[in-house]
Amino acid sequence: TRLSNRILDRRQDQIIAVCNRGRDQLIANGWSGERIRVVFNGVDPAAWAGSREESTLRQELGLEETRFVMLCASRFADDKGHRYLLDSVKRLTERTKIPFTLVLAGDGPLLAPAQKQAEELGLGDCVRFIGFRKDIKNLYKGADLYVNSSRHEALSFLIIEAMAAGLPVIATDMGGNSDIVNDQAGCGLLVEYYNPDSMSAAMQRFLEDPAFAARCRENAEKTVQEKFEIHKMIQATYEVYQAALNR
Repeated sequence: TRLSNRILDRRQDQIIAVCNRGRDQLIANGWSGERIRVVFNGVDPAAWAGSREESTLRQELGLEETRFVMLCASRFADDKGHRYLLDSVKRLTERTKIPFTLVLAGDGPLLAPAQKQAEELGLGDCVRFIGFRKDIKNLYKGADLYVNSSRHEALSFLIIEAMAAGLPVIATDMGGNSDIVNDQAGCGLLVEYYNPDSMSAAMQRFLEDPAFAARCRENAEKTVQEKFEIHKMIQATYEVYQAALNR
């Protein structure tokens, strides 16, 4: 594969990668780094603006306004890490007395096993499965924190949409997640994949440190405006095509 990529590389004007680790992987696969440009995915912040009062999620699930709600919206498949996420939630129940609910939205082949695991772990009071949903903004607005537990990511639209909606983030340190969540951005915490102690400790910090959560929420919206706003993505993409035409 690397040999064929090196041969084909001579015919490429420009290549777009959506994250820095993606660029590194392309180079490892034989492509020339000189013509690879990183252009982050972008969203329209105006599309995700609004307030908690607009959401019906808590009313639907019978959750109090004071309850801490975490959201994970992804297909129930092996690479999405739901087994690890549920193990982390079990660990969290042993670490904190603060009431919380993890809302899991989505369907897929591993939905039933995840539901069985939650039952076996005794998580009925703090994990809610709500199935496939099209009202993702409604879910964001009803939550306090977005959680990503994936093993594979490029640059997740769900994460930057959640941030645009005002949610701080916990994400696994996989793929392009570190381009979004890092110390400079201050919008959340990165955790080690398949390490329930790492994930549960991050969740505990958000639960028990409201000031930290508030700073991350503010920085999430700021980070989207500065790095993942749709017009910035369009301009950067345009510049890549200009560079290709100028070769």
